Amino acid sequence: MTRRRASSRPVAIAAAGLFALPLAALVVQAFGDEWRYPALLPQRLGLRGIDAALATGAAGTAFANSAAVAVVSTAIALLLGWPAARALGERRLRHPGPLPLLLALPLLVPGYAPGVGLTP
Repeated sequence: MTRRRASSRPVAIAAAGLFALPLAALVVQAFGDEWRYPALLPQRLGLRGIDAALATGAAGTAFANSAAVAVVSTAIALLLGWPAARALGERRLRHPGPLPLLLALPLLVPGYAPGVGLTP
């Protein structure tokens, strides 16, 4: 193992832990029947939270809707982003100046929109 790989492993583990920490809190909340304020962990564990989530029968519908939105948005992002990435990556552009600006507009416009809307 190279020196660079060995030094990046703890950083990757720390980043994965930071992303997993909120999900772990959700799992603990789902199995905590009683959890009072000063305690760091639930006083009583159980399946009441899971039963409440699954009781209405809407959990499966919500999961299906979320999965459908994720698949459609990923497909649209790939259809729009793939040609742009290929054009930028292959550097076959005659006038590359406007294209990076055009591709950056979805990142830039939301930041400027409130300011423009608030000006008299």
